[in-house]
Amino acid sequence: AGTLSAGSTSKTFTGLLTSTSYDIRGRSMCSGGTPGVWSTILTHSTTAPLPCELPAVLSLNTVTNTSAVFTWPAISGAGWYEFRYKLVSSGTWISGGTIAAPGTSKTQNGLAAYSSYEIQTRTFCNSSQYSNWSSSTYFTTTVNPPTLFASTVNSNNATVTWTAVPNAQWYEFKTKP
Repeated sequence: AGTLSAGSTSKTFTGLLTSTSYDIRGRSMCSGGTPGVWSTILTHSTTAPLPCELPAVLSLNTVTNTSAVFTWPAISGAGWYEFRYKLVSSGTWISGGTIAAPGTSKTQNGLAAYSSYEIQTRTFCNSSQYSNWSSSTYFTTTVNPPTLFASTVNSNNATVTWTAVPNAQWYEFKTKP
């Protein structure tokens, strides 16, 4: 594993396998290149890579009838973040894709209106290691918007109609010239 000059008192061994036990011995070289006796064996085990840090719970920013936007704090050493989501009433997780680090925002599209979901994330780091899944963030998508039809329009007013929207409690409107 190499030699060092007589004034040295430290050696770092590189390229070792992680989570592996090694026996290390050393000896002194006498004048003229005559080797001394090998030291007693020092057994040393390398450690496993640092575990991936568990991401914080996702913060819910915006919810619509078909999407939700989440943010989270960046994790040092993250390669990307992976997501999964499901209806609260379902036992089946759906892949929500990934976001490459240093990204810290995710829009989950394709959700059903007026439905309760939970979403989780995990961190990928160390070239082959994932953290555990985060705690779930729960949210409910909004109801669908009404589809408006102009039924009567005259010089200073308009009447619109729509089909009732399931689960709507009331309707709100705004106009703009």
